[in-house]
Amino acid sequence: MSMSAKSLRFFLSDAIAAIRGNLATSILTALTLAFSLAICTFFFIVFINMGTLFGTWGDNTYAVAYIKDSAHARDIKGLQKQLMRIKGVKGVSYVSKAEAMAELKKGLKGHSGILEGMDKGILPASFEIRLRGETMDPEQILKVVKRIKSLPWVDEMQYSQEWARKFYGIFKFFELTAVVIGAVLGAAAVFVITNTIRLTVYARREEIEVLRLVGASDTFISLPFLIEGLIEGAVGGVFASVLVFAVILLLRYNVPDYLAFVLDMPLSVPVIFALTTVLGTLIGALGSIISTGRFLKA
Repeated sequence: MSMSAKSLRFFLSDAIAAIRGNLATSILTALTLAFSLAICTFFFIVFINMGTLFGTWGDNTYAVAYIKDSAHARDIKGLQKQLMRIKGVKGVSYVSKAEAMAELKKGLKGHSGILEGMDKGILPASFEIRLRGETMDPEQILKVVKRIKSLPWVDEMQYSQEWARKFYGIFKFFELTAVVIGAVLGAAAVFVITNTIRLTVYARREEIEVLRLVGASDTFISLPFLIEGLIEGAVGGVFASVLVFAVILLLRYNVPDYLAFVLDMPLSVPVIFALTTVLGTLIGALGSIISTGRFLKA
């Protein structure tokens, strides 16, 4: 067995012994990390699902291109293909003059009699154009509209500019709020775990002083605490995963159907479990490094 393997076994044994000797503090550390990480993970799931919802709404952004009468006899499928080649266009559907008149009658409901005697071809044919979700920026929508309007067979363009502006503002506000809340929760998790691990370091201050007196390096002193942080972080990550899944299962029976989508798993359960465990391990290691580093510099 090489010296490095022996050293690793020594540090691992020392870390496990320290955890057993300070079992209450170690459990507190793992639980604190678990609850902090569970909140962050749950927020992440809700954020992803809300983002997907906003993207779906964005995909339902429509514009209407009215076709000139002089171009109406042209190949409709060819015109559709021409529109689909424009960047930002997701779908195109053709509305004939007869269909436009039928829609108008349907909208008038019981008052369709006022259309009697009116030429059925008076309304222009058009293309209903569905824009992509990534084209929610009003400036980007305007660029797409101008590009479509420049086509020689397009008579007029119509789209809800005010709705697009308000929707984009709401989306950007949600995005910014989510980033700020996520950063605050992440920083809080690191802060809590750092200060909790610092209790463990402080409880063993006499042992650290003895190691310093016999000439132990800062690395030699820090490694057992780093391993402790890794173990406690991994345990906290596993417990956080279990906690998140349990809360989601509980909430599924207590939320209305129209809100159930916010609890959908954006990734598979094994992937979320693995990511949460790895993140917990990294936070535990980071908290240990920060805590021991401050103590050794003091």
